[in-house]
Amino acid sequence: MNDTQITEDQWEKQYKPIANHLDPDASWNGTMFETYDTEFDFVHEQPENNVWTWVDGDEGTLIVAGKAFVNRIGYFVTSEPWTDYVEVAIDTYISYEGEEVKELKQRLQDNLLAYLEGMPADVLDTVCQIVIDTVNGND
Repeated sequence: MNDTQITEDQWEKQYKPIANHLDPDASWNGTMFETYDTEFDFVHEQPENNVWTWVDGDEGTLIVAGKAFVNRIGYFVTSEPWTDYVEVAIDTYISYEGEEVKELKQRLQDNLLAYLEGMPADVLDTVCQIVIDTVNGND
């Protein structure tokens, strides 16, 4: 068996995950199947070489060829079968420090400050107390 690692985009273009017809609100743009009930049953009725498992690994998450059970998050069924074992590196642990994200953070902070500055003092005190209680785990 040949181990290969490809990107998420390469995987989607080459193997073509099918839509989850059992759940119109399925994760992963409507293509992920759950690990229980009718979705699980459907996945396990499919040929092994058309099934992939999204798993949580030590260094992030991966989509791996085949039906895995340990650390599984969900399943995918593809219209194109795999012939060699393939791993798909998924960038779920994203570093949020890119320039675009820094700009969005700054805009959010500026807008929040502008909103809070216009708030009456007694309301602002209440909002601050709610935030403090939430952070501290108080109800």
